[in-house]
Amino acid sequence: MENNINRSQQNRFFISSLVSFALLFAILGLVVLTLFKTVIYNNVDHDLTLNKTMLTQASEAPSINQPDQSQFSTMMPRRFIGANNAPFRTNLLVFNANGKLLNKASLGDRFDLLSNIKLNKKHLNQIQNYYANQGSSFRALLIKVPKSSPNFIYAGKYVLILENTDSERIAVQSFQTVLIIAMLIFWVISILLSYFLSKRNMRPILKSWNQQKEFVYDAAHELRTPLTIIQNKMEYMLTKPNSKIIDESESIATSLSEITRLEQLTNNLLVLARSDSNTNVLKPETINPQTFFRTILEPFRAIALSQNKEFNFQNDLKSELYFDPNQIKELIIILIDNSLKYTDTGDSINIRIKKHKNNWLFSIIDTGTGIKDKNQVFDRFFREEKSRNRKTGGSGLGLSIASVIVKNHHGRIWIEDNQPKGSIVNIEIPLRSVKP
Repeated sequence: MENNINRSQQNRFFISSLVSFALLFAILGLVVLTLFKTVIYNNVDHDLTLNKTMLTQASEAPSINQPDQSQFSTMMPRRFIGANNAPFRTNLLVFNANGKLLNKASLGDRFDLLSNIKLNKKHLNQIQNYYANQGSSFRALLIKVPKSSPNFIYAGKYVLILENTDSERIAVQSFQTVLIIAMLIFWVISILLSYFLSKRNMRPILKSWNQQKEFVYDAAHELRTPLTIIQNKMEYMLTKPNSKIIDESESIATSLSEITRLEQLTNNLLVLARSDSNTNVLKPETINPQTFFRTILEPFRAIALSQNKEFNFQNDLKSELYFDPNQIKELIIILIDNSLKYTDTGDSINIRIKKHKNNWLFSIIDTGTGIKDKNQVFDRFFREEKSRNRKTGGSGLGLSIASVIVKNHHGRIWIEDNQPKGSIVNIEIPLRSVKP
């Protein structure tokens, strides 16, 4: 079931990535092709406009009252004249108001090529595409030469200026073919890339999913243990309804101890849940480091002495700090409590507090059993004691909460080996970790 869900999620990632790449390539190809067509036809359109200007502003031609068709050849601008069978780039079709072609003779063999082009007054002063016989393509501009034009050859006539665009059309078709091939190649690459990305995107999801399952399992295990003990003690006391409280004080004390442990565990879970949802609210204050750290650390000296352990601390901080005192206090208690749990009789715990650049550095140096899995030690419910010994193992949430507190104050926490044995836990937090 779980594998089917993971495979379905990966398939969704794969399809979404593939569709995204396909749309991206299609839009990119369309934009590039459009820009290419625009650029390549700009020169043709410019020539059409230039020819229009030459025709409408031509100098006065010799006065001929009744010109025959051959005069269109002699009176045309030089750029339009060529041998009848010569390849051409630009040509003119001159029509009267009724749509009759007036310069048929001057066209020669080109007439057969252009015979299907008729006058369409709706396209006046508009650049259009025309397709002549034999598959030739043209860009055309239809103009009407004013009757007042000094050039009687074109005065009052409709002139269709034709620019042959066979070479441009072939260039566009070739470019389009190359573009399609390139898009197909990149689309195949995108299939492979989408598959790779879908698998890569699933890794953090699967990791988070597995961590969540493990977290739920461990949380249920931790909650079940004190609940089971409380239930057993309560059921035991129900079997002795006539007993006095003093007779059942041990069962009551055990139940209260488990209730306290259960309360602490639920509070820890709440802290981690708030961290996951980014709803932890800091209440920073200006702190005197000498008073603050001495108040927290002094009680631990007595605890360490009662366990025949050496406990020393040195605080070199003089300037005021700015942080959330409740969270930092909880952080220090968690770390020192761990040091006390994982040191034996005769071991030492030394604490150094000092300024380091724009940060304050808090180091706990002990000669205990040390920590092997330094990368995993901040994971939730992780403990090197697999047996989950309640006396030293705790719930496995302490260092996870410590890491969250340090992160909330924009600091960092790391662990080093202490030679010849033991460990060094370092905390580095900015002097003003949060803005006032």
